[in-house]
Amino acid sequence: MKTRLLVILTCIAVMTTSSCVQIQQALQLAKCEFRLKDVSNLTLAGVNVQQIESWSDISLTDVAKITLAYKQGTLPVNFKLNTEIRNPNSATAALNQLDWILMLDQGQIAEGTTTQRVEVPAGGGTAIMPLTISTDLKKLFGGESLTSLANMVLSMADASGKPTKLTLKAKPYIVVGSTSIPYPGYINVKTDFVSQ
Repeated sequence: MKTRLLVILTCIAVMTTSSCVQIQQALQLAKCEFRLKDVSNLTLAGVNVQQIESWSDISLTDVAKITLAYKQGTLPVNFKLNTEIRNPNSATAALNQLDWILMLDQGQIAEGTTTQRVEVPAGGGTAIMPLTISTDLKKLFGGESLTSLANMVLSMADASGKPTKLTLKAKPYIVVGSTSIPYPGYINVKTDFVSQ
Protein backbone atom coordinates (compact mmCIF):
# COMPACT_ATOMS: atom_id res chain seq x y z
CA MET A 1 0.00 0.00 0.00
CA LYS A 2 2.78 2.48 0.92
CA THR A 3 4.69 1.52 -2.22
CA ARG A 4 1.64 2.17 -4.43
CA LEU A 5 1.06 5.57 -2.75
CA LEU A 6 4.74 6.47 -3.23
CA VAL A 7 4.54 5.56 -6.94
CA ILE A 8 1.38 7.66 -7.39
CA LEU A 9 2.91 10.66 -5.58
CA THR A 10 6.10 10.33 -7.64
CA CYS A 11 4.06 10.28 -10.87
CA ILE A 12 2.11 13.40 -9.81
CA ALA A 13 5.34 15.19 -8.91
CA VAL A 14 6.92 14.31 -12.28
CA MET A 15 3.82 15.47 -14.20
CA THR A 16 3.65 18.71 -12.23
CA THR A 17 7.36 19.39 -12.69
CA SER A 18 7.10 18.58 -16.40
CA SER A 19 4.15 20.97 -16.82
CA CYS A 20 5.99 23.69 -14.88
CA VAL A 21 9.03 23.30 -17.12
CA GLN A 22 6.82 23.48 -20.24
CA ILE A 23 5.05 26.59 -18.92
CA GLN A 24 8.40 28.22 -18.14
CA GLN A 25 9.72 27.41 -21.63
CA ALA A 26 6.52 28.83 -23.15
CA LEU A 27 6.88 32.07 -21.20
CA GLN A 28 10.50 32.34 -22.37
CA LEU A 29 9.40 31.81 -25.99
CA ALA A 30 7.17 34.89 -25.78
CA LYS A 31 10.32 37.01 -25.44
CA CYS A 32 12.34 35.31 -28.18
CA GLU A 33 13.33 36.97 -31.44
CA PHE A 34 12.92 35.48 -34.93
CA ARG A 35 14.56 36.13 -38.29
CA LEU A 36 14.96 34.52 -41.70
CA LYS A 37 18.57 33.42 -41.79
CA ASP A 38 19.03 32.00 -45.28
CA VAL A 39 17.70 30.10 -48.25
CA SER A 40 19.50 26.94 -49.35
CA ASN A 41 19.08 24.18 -51.94
CA LEU A 42 17.04 26.47 -54.23
CA THR A 43 15.82 24.66 -57.34
CA LEU A 44 13.53 25.72 -60.19
CA ALA A 45 11.99 22.84 -62.15
CA GLY A 46 14.72 20.59 -60.75
CA VAL A 47 17.55 22.95 -61.79
CA ASN A 48 19.85 24.23 -59.04
CA VAL A 49 19.64 28.03 -59.20
CA GLN A 50 21.16 28.77 -55.78
CA GLN A 51 24.10 30.81 -57.09
CA ILE A 52 22.43 32.23 -60.21
CA GLU A 53 21.56 35.93 -60.22
CA SER A 54 19.75 36.41 -63.54
CA TRP A 55 17.90 34.43 -66.18
CA SER A 56 20.73 35.07 -68.68
CA ASP A 57 23.21 33.25 -66.39
CA ILE A 58 21.35 29.92 -66.70
CA SER A 59 22.89 27.42 -69.14
CA LEU A 60 20.99 26.61 -72.34
CA THR A 61 20.43 23.02 -71.19
CA ASP A 62 18.89 24.20 -67.93
CA VAL A 63 16.81 26.86 -69.70
CA ALA A 64 15.40 24.06 -71.87
CA LYS A 65 14.44 22.00 -68.78
CA ILE A 66 12.77 24.99 -67.11
CA THR A 67 10.98 25.99 -70.34
CA LEU A 68 9.67 22.45 -70.86
CA ALA A 69 8.23 22.36 -67.35
CA TYR A 70 6.59 25.76 -67.88
CA LYS A 71 5.04 24.64 -71.18
CA GLN A 72 3.70 21.53 -69.46
CA GLY A 73 1.86 23.80 -67.00
CA THR A 74 4.13 23.55 -63.98
CA LEU A 75 7.06 25.45 -62.50
CA PRO A 76 8.05 23.79 -59.23
CA VAL A 77 10.25 25.66 -56.78
CA ASN A 78 11.90 23.88 -53.86
CA PHE A 79 14.18 25.20 -51.15
CA LYS A 80 15.00 25.15 -47.47
CA LEU A 81 14.26 28.29 -45.48
CA ASN A 82 16.26 28.45 -42.26
CA THR A 83 14.50 30.45 -39.56
CA GLU A 84 16.70 31.50 -36.65
CA ILE A 85 15.35 31.95 -33.13
CA ARG A 86 17.34 33.91 -30.54
CA ASN A 87 16.60 33.65 -26.81
CA PRO A 88 17.62 36.70 -24.73
CA ASN A 89 16.13 35.14 -21.57
CA SER A 90 17.87 33.53 -18.62
CA ALA A 91 16.12 30.18 -19.17
CA THR A 92 15.65 27.79 -22.10
CA ALA A 93 12.74 28.53 -24.44
CA ALA A 94 10.95 25.96 -26.57
CA LEU A 95 8.24 25.60 -29.17
CA ASN A 96 6.52 22.42 -30.28
CA GLN A 97 4.75 23.44 -33.46
CA LEU A 98 4.79 26.28 -35.96
CA ASP A 99 2.08 27.22 -38.45
CA TRP A 100 3.55 29.33 -41.22
CA ILE A 101 2.63 31.29 -44.34
CA LEU A 102 5.38 32.30 -46.76
CA MET A 103 5.08 35.52 -48.74
CA LEU A 104 7.14 36.55 -51.77
CA ASP A 105 6.85 40.33 -51.98
CA GLN A 106 3.13 40.65 -51.17
CA GLY A 107 1.91 37.34 -52.62
CA GLN A 108 1.49 34.10 -50.68
CA ILE A 109 3.52 31.26 -52.20
CA ALA A 110 3.29 28.49 -49.60
CA GLU A 111 1.93 27.54 -46.20
CA GLY A 112 2.32 24.66 -43.81
CA THR A 113 2.92 23.38 -40.32
CA THR A 114 6.01 21.91 -38.74
CA THR A 115 5.82 19.86 -35.56
CA GLN A 116 9.55 19.75 -34.99
CA ARG A 117 10.29 20.69 -31.36
CA VAL A 118 12.94 23.38 -31.06
CA GLU A 119 14.69 24.31 -27.81
CA VAL A 120 16.57 27.60 -27.74
CA PRO A 121 19.38 27.94 -25.16
CA ALA A 122 19.25 30.84 -22.70
CA GLY A 123 21.48 33.91 -22.62
CA GLY A 124 21.33 34.92 -26.29
CA GLY A 125 21.52 31.34 -27.57
CA THR A 126 20.13 30.57 -31.01
CA ALA A 127 18.50 27.63 -32.74
CA ILE A 128 17.57 27.00 -36.35
CA MET A 129 14.15 25.81 -37.45
CA PRO A 130 14.49 24.60 -41.06
CA LEU A 131 11.35 24.76 -43.20
CA THR A 132 11.19 22.73 -46.40
CA ILE A 133 9.30 24.73 -49.01
CA SER A 134 7.76 23.23 -52.14
CA THR A 135 5.42 25.23 -54.34
CA ASP A 136 4.40 25.60 -57.97
CA LEU A 137 4.69 29.18 -59.23
CA LYS A 138 2.91 28.41 -62.52
CA LYS A 139 -0.19 27.36 -60.58
CA LEU A 140 0.04 30.40 -58.30
CA PHE A 141 0.88 33.04 -60.92
CA GLY A 142 -0.41 31.45 -64.14
CA GLY A 143 -0.64 34.73 -66.05
CA GLU A 144 3.04 35.61 -65.60
CA SER A 145 5.66 34.91 -68.25
CA LEU A 146 8.40 32.32 -67.72
CA THR A 147 11.06 35.03 -67.48
CA SER A 148 9.03 36.93 -64.89
CA LEU A 149 8.51 33.80 -62.76
CA ALA A 150 12.17 32.80 -63.05
CA ASN A 151 13.24 36.29 -61.99
CA MET A 152 10.90 36.02 -58.97
CA VAL A 153 12.74 32.89 -57.89
CA LEU A 154 16.19 34.32 -58.56
CA SER A 155 15.40 37.43 -56.52
CA MET A 156 14.22 35.48 -53.44
CA ALA A 157 17.72 35.54 -51.97
CA ASP A 158 20.95 37.41 -52.57
CA ALA A 159 24.26 35.74 -53.50
CA SER A 160 24.90 34.77 -49.87
CA GLY A 161 21.46 33.14 -49.56
CA LYS A 162 19.93 35.94 -47.47
CA PRO A 163 16.19 35.95 -48.22
CA THR A 164 15.70 39.49 -49.52
CA LYS A 165 12.08 39.34 -50.72
CA LEU A 166 10.58 36.73 -48.41
CA THR A 167 8.42 37.26 -45.34
CA LEU A 168 7.38 34.43 -43.06
CA LYS A 169 4.18 34.77 -41.07
CA ALA A 170 4.77 32.47 -38.10
CA LYS A 171 2.43 31.22 -35.39
CA PRO A 172 4.36 29.24 -32.74
CA TYR A 173 2.69 26.71 -30.44
CA ILE A 174 3.74 25.35 -27.09
CA VAL A 175 2.42 22.23 -25.40
CA VAL A 176 1.39 22.38 -21.76
CA GLY A 177 0.42 18.97 -20.46
CA SER A 178 -1.53 17.53 -23.38
CA THR A 179 -2.84 20.88 -24.62
CA SER A 180 -1.33 22.67 -27.61
CA ILE A 181 -1.54 26.44 -27.20
CA PRO A 182 -1.04 28.79 -30.21
CA TYR A 183 0.45 32.25 -30.08
CA PRO A 184 -2.37 34.74 -30.75
CA GLY A 185 -1.97 35.96 -34.32
CA TYR A 186 1.07 35.71 -36.59
CA ILE A 187 4.56 37.18 -36.22
CA ASN A 188 5.97 38.76 -39.41
CA VAL A 189 9.52 37.44 -39.74
CA LYS A 190 12.06 39.00 -42.10
CA THR A 191 15.86 39.12 -42.22
CA ASP A 192 16.30 41.21 -39.07
CA PHE A 193 15.49 39.82 -35.65
CA VAL A 194 11.98 40.71 -34.52
CA SER A 195 10.37 39.84 -31.20
CA GLN A 196 6.78 38.93 -30.59
